[in-house]
Amino acid sequence: MGLSASQGRLLLLTARKNDLELRAQQISQRRLVLSQQLESISNDYENATSNRVMTIVTRGQDAAGTSTTKDYNLSYAALTSGLAKTSGSDAGKAVQNGYGIVANDASASFLDGGFNVVGMYRLVDADGAIVVSNKNEIPGANDKSGEYKLQEGGDGKYTLMQRNSDNKYITVGRYTVDEALQGGGTGVTAEANYLQDCLRNGLYLIESGTQNTSGDGVMWKKTSYEALSSIADTYYDADDAAAKAKYDRLQNQVQNQDKKLEMELDNIETQRSAVTTEVDSVKKVISDNVQKTFKTFNA
Repeated sequence: MGLSASQGRLLLLTARKNDLELRAQQISQRRLVLSQQLESISNDYENATSNRVMTIVTRGQDAAGTSTTKDYNLSYAALTSGLAKTSGSDAGKAVQNGYGIVANDASASFLDGGFNVVGMYRLVDADGAIVVSNKNEIPGANDKSGEYKLQEGGDGKYTLMQRNSDNKYITVGRYTVDEALQGGGTGVTAEANYLQDCLRNGLYLIESGTQNTSGDGVMWKKTSYEALSSIADTYYDADDAAAKAKYDRLQNQVQNQDKKLEMELDNIETQRSAVTTEVDSVKKVISDNVQKTFKTFNA
C-alpha cells in the first residue's frame, strides 16, 4: 500500500473511530438520563407510600339511637363545620357556612361566640388572624346596615369593626382569606391536602371553642392538631397498590431501555476496538514506508 493510500485510509479510520466514540458518549448520556428517571420513579413511589392523611373522627347516633363513629378527611369545610364538633347536642350536625354558624342557631358564629360553637374549631394564622376561604365568610362582610365595617389591609388580611353602644366602631376581629382552602369536601382532595400540610408545617393553627369559666360566653383556645383526639394523622395506604403497580411498570420500562443501550454500547466498543487495531496497523505501514523511503534517499 502506498504512502498516500495509507494516509487516506488512516484519515477514514480516524473519522470512523471518532464517530464511534461520539455515539458511545451519546449512549452513556442517555443511560445517565434513564438513571435519573429511575431515581425519580423511586422517589414518586416512596412519596406515594409514605404520604399521610388527617381525618376527623365524628361521633353521633343513628336513627335507632345507637352511638356511631365515622371518619372524614380533614378539609377546611369539615374542620369548621359541625362535622368537627365534639361536644354538645349539636355534635355532627351540618352548618350553614364555613365560619361556624350552626344550623339551628344562626346567631352562633366566630364573631359573637354563641354557646353552640363550644367544641367547634376554626383556623388562625401565625399572627392570630382568623383564616377563612372566602371573604364572604367573614361575619358582617356584606352588611349594609352600617353595624359592621370591613377594612382591607392590602395583604389579604381584613379588620372587622362593629359599631358599639357609643356609636363608635371598635375592632372585633382580624381575618385572612386563603382561597386555596375552598372546596375539599370530606374526601382526599388537593384542598384537603393543602390544609393538612399547612397544619403540619405550622402555617396555620387550630382554635377550639370552649366555655368561659364564668359560664357566660365562649372563648377560643389555640391547640395543636396532635392534641385533639378527634383528629388522627395516619399513613394513607389506599393508593399503595396502584403506586406499586406503576412503580414496577415504569421501572421495567427503564431497565429494558437501559439493557438495549448497554448492548448497543458493547457493540460500539467492539467496533471501536477493531478500528483502533486497524489504525495501529495502518500507522505501522506508514511508519515502515517512511523508513524505507528515507533509506532510499540516504543510500
